[in-house]
Amino acid sequence: MSQGLRVLTNVLDGPPPRKALPRQRRRRGESSQPVPETVSVYIHGAVLAHRKTRRRAGAGVAFANGEGVDVQLRVPTDWNQDAQSAEILAALVAIRAVHSDTDLTLVSTQDYIQKAMNTHLQKWEDKGWVGVKDRIPLQCLAAEIRARAGRTFFGVASTSADENMKRAKSLAAAGYGHTTAAKIDLTAPPGHSSRGMSLVGTKQKTFYQAIREVKDHKRVPRPATTRQIRMTLDAVFQDFERDANERDLWLSIRNKDFSRQVRNFLYRAMHDSFPVGRYWKNIPECDNRVACQECGVTEDMEHILLHCKANNVVDATWGAAKELWATADDSWPVSSLGSLLGCGLATFYTGDKKLRQAKQRLFRIIISETIFHLWKMRNARVIGLVPPTASESINKWRFIINKRMEIDFVLARRPRAGSQASLKSCLVDQTWLPILSDQHIMREGWIHRPKVLVGTEPPNEASSSPTLSASDVRNMHFPGR
Repeated sequence: MSQGLRVLTNVLDGPPPRKALPRQRRRRGESSQPVPETVSVYIHGAVLAHRKTRRRAGAGVAFANGEGVDVQLRVPTDWNQDAQSAEILAALVAIRAVHSDTDLTLVSTQDYIQKAMNTHLQKWEDKGWVGVKDRIPLQCLAAEIRARAGRTFFGVASTSADENMKRAKSLAAAGYGHTTAAKIDLTAPPGHSSRGMSLVGTKQKTFYQAIREVKDHKRVPRPATTRQIRMTLDAVFQDFERDANERDLWLSIRNKDFSRQVRNFLYRAMHDSFPVGRYWKNIPECDNRVACQECGVTEDMEHILLHCKANNVVDATWGAAKELWATADDSWPVSSLGSLLGCGLATFYTGDKKLRQAKQRLFRIIISETIFHLWKMRNARVIGLVPPTASESINKWRFIINKRMEIDFVLARRPRAGSQASLKSCLVDQTWLPILSDQHIMREGWIHRPKVLVGTEPPNEASSSPTLSASDVRNMHFPGR
């Protein structure tokens, strides 16, 4: 009785039950169609994830020994476009195509479906499927398996050794090439799916997550946030050639390569919650703040960070940033506000398609610190008494980059096993090496020397910490004491 007591049964999302089919009685003398004793179905999920192309997933279902009609489908657009979702779709199609009295064997190249239905199913049902990806399709799949009179088995095979699996793989590849996505019925057989959360054995943390999911589901999307997200994702696809989703975007804002102030700024900018531009339009006696006082156009975030001509601060600062980035890469992938806000999603690869983590990290630091610096320069101009000049902006920007470099030096010297935050010294080397002129200092193992920061060396000795020169970003100065 205690194991069957469940809560939140009416608020947590789940597949709606479909109507039970009426039983058809066989007339006297009418022969029934023979039902095979066992059927083997091979399923596969494939993903089209090339650069410059929208991510699409396809599902392939191949019946062994001609026991059914092979199926190729494109995963619905509102599903996650990955191989796991495609396999769930293929499994659903296969189970519904086979007679319920027949023993069914689902064979795949991965053990995802097998572990989901055998290892994790009870745990997921006890916690009400809270936080489980593809929860509705998985609940439908579990209900379909339970509703079958025959047994259901799972197997794993290799595409190189099994001809049926090769056929399923080719069907999945053809599936994501379809112009239209599949329409799948996500209703479950009645009486075979659990609702709510188990009251026994569930942690308080899980109940809190369930309540948050319910509230998030009821919350009406904010139009400004939706508009910013759509704009940013489109810019990321155009400039960085990456088809990211909303979850990737929010996770990128929390990247540790960004400082805490920058993360807060990106979060608010993604919600378009700063009091600029149209924010003042309907406020009495504040309509003069809608337009930029220097340019005469609406002062939105894109104008502040890219197009404002006040004292040439924006152009001069971006010129210094481009010149600094040119030492590491010839291209400049930033072209709009969306690519600035989505800079955490930028990826760089080598010729053999290996991710260049250090270059990606340097790009995040330069772009994020530059846009936050320009926001502070705008506030100093609008709120402060003395507007900053272009040279003042560049000097402050160089100081910020130097400070980030020095923070990396400190983190690189901390032990990895300690409780404090630390960085790999090789990552710090690879991040800052392309923008330094005196690169031999880094190769001499300066990170592990004592007293490497500027101004900490003994008298009459040169400091070993590389910093950016105020006159030329390519030249480094090492002030002595």
